[in-house]
This record gives sequence, C-alpha cells and structure tokens, in this order.
Amino acid sequence: MAEELEVIIPCYNHETYLDACLDSVRKSNKNVKVTVVISGEKTLPKFVRNYDNVRFLRFKRRLFPSEARNVGLFKSRANWVIFFDSDCIIKKDFLPVLRSLLNKGLDRKEVAITGKISGIKDSVWAEYESEVEAAKGYDHKIKNRTYSKILRGGNFVLNRKFLKKIGGFDTSLPSSEDRELGARISSLGKKILLEDRLVVYHNYSRSLLKILKRHIWHAKGNAILYVKYPEIFKKSFIDRLKFMFRIDHSKSLRRVVTKFFYYFCVGGSYLIFFYLFYLKEKVKKVIPLE
Repeated sequence: MAEELEVIIPCYNHETYLDACLDSVRKSNKNVKVTVVISGEKTLPKFVRNYDNVRFLRFKRRLFPSEARNVGLFKSRANWVIFFDSDCIIKKDFLPVLRSLLNKGLDRKEVAITGKISGIKDSVWAEYESEVEAAKGYDHKIKNRTYSKILRGGNFVLNRKFLKKIGGFDTSLPSSEDRELGARISSLGKKILLEDRLVVYHNYSRSLLKILKRHIWHAKGNAILYVKYPEIFKKSFIDRLKFMFRIDHSKSLRRVVTKFFYYFCVGGSYLIFFYLFYLKEKVKKVIPLE
C-alpha cells in the first residue's frame, strides 16, 4: 500500500517566494496535499495563485518556525510529513524519488529522511551560503546506507506518528528547531536516513546584511541548543572551518578574497553572537530566573 504524504510549509516574511515554492511542488506531484502555515499576515498575499490540494492556515501573530511546523503536523493525517521552507524550490523528481524510497520500505529505526540543500546561485553571497550548507555533514555510513545526525533545514521528511509521539518540534527555540529534533531522534536510538537525490534549492538573500541577520538569528537558537546537546557541535565546527577555508585555485584572486571577506564577516559575527547567547543561557541555567 502506498504511503500517504503531506507537505508542510511555514511562511513568514517570504511570501514573495511562496508561489514559486508551491509551483515546484505541483510540478513534482500535482496530487500531493500541502499545508501552508502563514503567520504575521491578515490575508493571503494576492500574488499567490489558487492551487488544488493546498490549504492555508493564517495567524496574525508571528509564529516561530517550530510553532508553525507543529500546527501543520497536528493537522495532518498523512503517514509521512515533508517539511520545506517557503523560500525553497524543490527538484522536479523530489516526490517521485521519495515515493519510490518509501515504497521499497525503511528499517524500523529509520523514522526520518533528510536531503540535499543547494543554493540558487544568483549572487556571490548566495554561492557562499550554499557552501556553508554543504559543510553541514554529520554523516556516517552503515553498510550501504548513509545516515545524518541532523535534519537539514528546509528539506526533511518525518514519520508523523513517531513525531507526534515525541511531542513534535521544540517551540521554546526561536531557530534551530530542526537540529534539535535531529539530536533528539538520535538520542532515542532512531535513525535519520540521508538521501542526496532529494534536492531542494534555497533562495538565499543577495544582501550581505540580511545574511548576517540570518546567521545571528541562528546563533541564538544554536546557543540554546548547545547547552542541551553539546555533542552535536564538537565535530562539526572543525570540519566546517576546514571546508569553508579551503582555497579553490580554479577561482580568480578576486573570488578568493571575497570568499575570505564573507567568512570573516559572517563567520566572525556568528561566533561572537553564538558565545554571547551561550553565556546568557549558561547564566540562566546556573541562576534560574524567578
């Protein structure tokens, strides 16, 4: 029997990309059910077309991504729920590949699947953002299967019953809720299957300032997470540094210089804010607030 699928898309401040995201899902499988959770908007943006099998849930207040994902999760009745971001475009064969993978059957411990993230490289900053995503490995092989210890944000599939059983996403986190969930899944002895044929293209900002703001936002969530799951950061930091600062000699000197400038600005800002947020969390843990 075919597994029932449902796509869940949280949307806040990315309404301009939503139409393209939904269109890419329709091109992959026009019959799949989709739930879009829009927060901070009173009405649906006018430029979003009507799609069959798509329902929109609207909230006036801003929801954390974790809250929006949980809204879609607890409304769903599908066997497997697929989470994309509203500023992403999925590869045309994404849903057929996923369907084939599920129909072949998974190990009982394989409760999640995560895929590959690639940037839409329409600017030099977007290209470097793609490299940062590619540096998020955390992978290990068992026989002919590759597993990940994290969920790659904007591209993961979860067994709905299992996810509901463990309480869904952690709504106390402003960001990094996907990474926290991945750590929780691993700590429970379950597995996250890594499937690089499941490709999602991310619309990274062309503005360096917006990229900085995004990384500072992630720094806050990761700092909170580091207090709870320090083990998931130990290997990744060194690996990411090695990856990001390797020099591609096929590039021009100008590209090499801009790459180091990018990592100095973005990486340096991220580290500073990460440790500031981390120290704040440690103080809160030592001295509980009344």
